[in-house]
Amino acid sequence: MKKKAKTALAAVTASLLLATGLAGTANAKDVWNRGVVYWTYSMATAQGVYSQHVLTYSLNDGTLKKAYGK
Repeated sequence: MKKKAKTALAAVTASLLLATGLAGTANAKDVWNRGVVYWTYSMATAQGVYSQHVLTYSLNDGTLKKAYGK
């Protein structure tokens, strides 16, 4: 059980590090060939560590799509 907990904690930590790294570009617009990509990231620690990542991209035709949720 402890090994699973450590593995889960490592995964969450990696996720948070990734989110933190991406948070720097959250306000910037990453331009892909298919449009503009917006990164949004939030974190709360009320009941432990929690992170949410949402990737939204705006296609060249003006439509908005969510590519990834939490």
